[in-house]
Amino acid sequence: MTYRIVILPSARNELAALAVDMRKRVDVRIMSLATNLRPPGVKVIRGHKGLCRDRVVIVRIGHRREVYRGL
Repeated sequence: MTYRIVILPSARNELAALAVDMRKRVDVRIMSLATNLRPPGVKVIRGHKGLCRDRVVIVRIGHRREVYRGL
């Protein structure tokens, strides 16, 4: 099964602002979600035994220390 990946315009702009090597690594990771939404290491949703994250919405792209600020 193949999934459709939708990247919000704001996240697309932030992706474009990354260094070329980092952008390629992030792009490969994002595109891999189209064929496997549950890659190795995915975590079960707390309080819901057996349920994993299924929907992926990419809102921001950047370094972890910056991305979580203001969410």
